[in-house]
Amino acid sequence: MVIQPAVKKETKRISIGALICLVILNVVALIAGWFDYTVLLGSILGALCAVLCFFMMAYTVQKIIALDGEESEKLKRGKAMMRSNYMKRLVIMAAVFVLSAKVPVFNWVATAIMLVSPRLVVMVFPIIDKIRRKPTDITEEVK
Repeated sequence: MVIQPAVKKETKRISIGALICLVILNVVALIAGWFDYTVLLGSILGALCAVLCFFMMAYTVQKIIALDGEESEKLKRGKAMMRSNYMKRLVIMAAVFVLSAKVPVFNWVATAIMLVSPRLVVMVFPIIDKIRRKPTDITEEVK
């Protein structure tokens, strides 16, 4: 199945947001005095995992939308696919978190923060989009 442009676009947005969060986290760690290579490696590991998990979710939604058949059957199959994908993503994130906690080259706090960065990005980007699209005329607000 070909990856739809919407999946690519949203994954790119999440990637950019995760990169911004990564930079902010590392700058804060530098200013706070607890920055070292483990913070950088942990934040990179967490960001990569977070973006991968977001892509997995978006691609699964794309596959569910493309399902053929009767509506009730599509709904059943779609729920099962989403549930299965959710469990896979949770296992991947848990494994990455445990890896970062057990392997001393990763800072587990940085990894954990970056694992939740897509949620922050999803909350912040609509606000940024709304600010960018400020109506210039009162009549545009009514529409």
